[in-house]
Amino acid sequence: MLGTVNCMEMEDLIKKFEAGILPREAWTHAAHLRVALWYNHQSDYVAACQHVREKIIRFNTVVGIINSGESGYHETLTRFWMVLARQFLALHPGKSLNEVIELWEQSASSGKEYPLHYYSRERLFSALARQQWLEPDSRPLEAKWQEMAWMDERPVHHLQLSDVRFGEAFRTCTLDPVLFTHEAHLRLAWIYIRQYGLEEGMDKIRRHLQHFVSMVDEEDKYHETLTVAAIHIVHQFMQRYPVPYFEAFMQVAPVLQQDFRGLVARHYHAQILASETARKQFIKPDLRPFDTLSG
Repeated sequence: MLGTVNCMEMEDLIKKFEAGILPREAWTHAAHLRVALWYNHQSDYVAACQHVREKIIRFNTVVGIINSGESGYHETLTRFWMVLARQFLALHPGKSLNEVIELWEQSASSGKEYPLHYYSRERLFSALARQQWLEPDSRPLEAKWQEMAWMDERPVHHLQLSDVRFGEAFRTCTLDPVLFTHEAHLRLAWIYIRQYGLEEGMDKIRRHLQHFVSMVDEEDKYHETLTVAAIHIVHQFMQRYPVPYFEAFMQVAPVLQQDFRGLVARHYHAQILASETARKQFIKPDLRPFDTLSG
């Protein structure tokens, strides 16, 4: 850490950060935390986040750091530290900014590895986490933090929601149908199977999915045989790749995303699936049983 807070040092840090002339070696973790506290102290959370985001992206560009899915600006980490900074200020009313900085730097929550109390490495260091705010997947943030972090924003990708929030939004039919992509279907099966096992998970998915499509007025899209087949196929790959995080599951089993129709075709002739009977009720595979791995 930077040690005891020096007003002149702090002023110099902010001036150079604002002007875009901060040396690359000066942009340390400690400097990042001080910037987060300073902007949160000066303005509301949304404005502070926007300002810090713009300045970090500009800083990276100036010093030659590429902002991409693999390097540079990291939205989830930036906002995580902004949320913590806001919370730490709220916990110490009446204290000066410098006093709050010193208290935070002395606390366990200022450590560089602290975000890993809330995130798996796979989720935190994914390309999507760099681009968008992702909710923690290891343990939830306190309610006040979560409220600050989301504000009035709406998620634009299902992976922004934690497994718990995604499942809850689906069950309560509050999930934006736009987010319910093919990958989201796979994730739902993965979550339910992990939580309830194959048979109970399948029963719950079928009932909840039927309720969901009826609530969003898309009952015609529900296909009983395809739904059951998808759950079985996901279960097969889960047995082959028992990884603890959905993002990791998609990485080791990309065929589920890239050629799901091909996987289904290993079990069914196309005319079977195209039938109205298969849409309304489950028909067993006519080519290969589900207990045979698809990949």
